[in-house]
Amino acid sequence: MSLSKENAKELAKELVIKVLGQGKHELQRYLDDHKEKFNQLQEEAQSRYKNANKWGLTHIILGSLGALSSVLSIFFTYHHNTQITVVFSCISAISITANTFLNPSKRERKLLEIKRLCESIEIDFISIRQLFTDKKSSDLSKKIALENLVRSIKELSEKLNKGA
Repeated sequence: MSLSKENAKELAKELVIKVLGQGKHELQRYLDDHKEKFNQLQEEAQSRYKNANKWGLTHIILGSLGALSSVLSIFFTYHHNTQITVVFSCISAISITANTFLNPSKRERKLLEIKRLCESIEIDFISIRQLFTDKKSSDLSKKIALENLVRSIKELSEKLNKGA
């Protein structure tokens, strides 16, 4: 269940308004709420970015097939074997076209970007937890850290809603 853009914006505004002037327990509660929302987004993201390697492999297979069949086509052209030349030329054209149309490297890159963003947000949660346990940290520093966290969660939600 992912957050829509509107829900993510509303969540960020709500956090900024409510965090101002709140005590330690309220800030902790907001952090816990956002951790729960992030866990939902992360589940959805994981189901997508586990396919990143498949898209990378698809790119390699289609590219290799196109290059190999193109080379074989050239080889058989010099041996005056037109039927085989036509077959390899068609295979080359189809695989290169499929590789261009599917654009697997771009899909892989987007999915890995989502994965890195999830890992970054997890690190943010760890550092924010330290802020909440440190008695010397101010509410302002906690508020700023939470705002940055919400911004990252919003970015993740937008990337998931765009579809990778």
